[in-house]
Amino acid sequence: MNYDNSAVPTGVLAGVYGPPKPVFYELLLPLIQKLAPPRELEINQEWMKLEGGKHMLVDYLLDRVNDRFTELEHQKQTILELNQSIALLKAEIETRKTLGWEQHEEFCEVCDENTELKKRLEQMKTEVQMCRKHPLIVEKTYTGVLELSQTIWMTEWRARPGFDKQAVIVEIIGETGLGRVPVIRERAAALFGYNKPSAGGISKALAALEKRGLIAIRQAEGGMQGRPPRLAWLTELGQAAYVMLTNKPPVLSELATQASHVSDAHMLLNLEAADLLTQAGYEILAHGHRHFLDGVRQAVPDLTARKDGKLIYIEVERSGKKSSRPEKWVNLHELTEGNLYVFCQYEKSQEQIAEEVQKTLRERDLASRLTLTNLEALRWGWRGPGGSLWLEQIDLSAGPK
Repeated sequence: MNYDNSAVPTGVLAGVYGPPKPVFYELLLPLIQKLAPPRELEINQEWMKLEGGKHMLVDYLLDRVNDRFTELEHQKQTILELNQSIALLKAEIETRKTLGWEQHEEFCEVCDENTELKKRLEQMKTEVQMCRKHPLIVEKTYTGVLELSQTIWMTEWRARPGFDKQAVIVEIIGETGLGRVPVIRERAAALFGYNKPSAGGISKALAALEKRGLIAIRQAEGGMQGRPPRLAWLTELGQAAYVMLTNKPPVLSELATQASHVSDAHMLLNLEAADLLTQAGYEILAHGHRHFLDGVRQAVPDLTARKDGKLIYIEVERSGKKSSRPEKWVNLHELTEGNLYVFCQYEKSQEQIAEEVQKTLRERDLASRLTLTNLEALRWGWRGPGGSLWLEQIDLSAGPK
């Protein structure tokens, strides 16, 4: 049998065994190369040449095989443990996915609820601002008795010249809530027995009260006609003085209604209209009270009045030259069930506003009864049927235009 010398390994193994059969090397060499590093064989080749060296090599290889098997078992165990950890992680991922989806749904629900709450909050803020801008004038009646000690400054004020007239003016403002100086003068002149409201005694009393800090006075920013009137109100010190004088709390100043109006001039027209209505037997319940018709649309009549158990809502207009305001009249129509009352400043503005309201309601096919009057004619002494303040009534039927 011929030997294939090309199969005989060189290097370390060639010097250990000599020329073995090729089959031996073909089978053994790959195993040796995998199990025994060449450097380790090179170190141990001398003792492998000895008698029994082949057996020693086999034992060495078997040990290495056992080591590999042991290592493989450890690796298998590690892989098993890793697979278990992966399975747990997968289960946890699925659980977290489920929880995450549920939390996402809850988050979306919370976001939707938060959005809705924000809308409601903004609406409430708007309503609060409007209520602050358009406060009710009628407040709960106070029937108790207040008593304050007569302070040093009060005692000193009582001893000063002019106290009696000054105290009367404080009582007028505190008891009536009047804030228009010309009207305060008229009331004071009647009490003092003066022929004219412009009497010097009243002017001196007002100046002294302002200097003492009991009242504050400012010029109105515009009036209905002529020079704008001055406006006056009790300061905190003046309110305390009123309590010491009367043992009663002062009523709310009529100037508080200014927040309900776009200008002093509009406020003054409302106050004069309220005066005339009061003289005609009406009870003024509110200035600029805001009514929410459907949570969005609003109707804000300038005056709310009552007479003989009948409640009416009154719009007060200075001019009829404004741009068209159909929404205002439609909302007021809904609030009043078609019974619209309008108090105008001039006869001309009454005509213009009557045309505007009729045009708006006709375009929407709304039946109504429009009742109007104007301050200019009332000052001239004009009155409606039966001495009524209302000078004109227009019935508008629904139907084809």
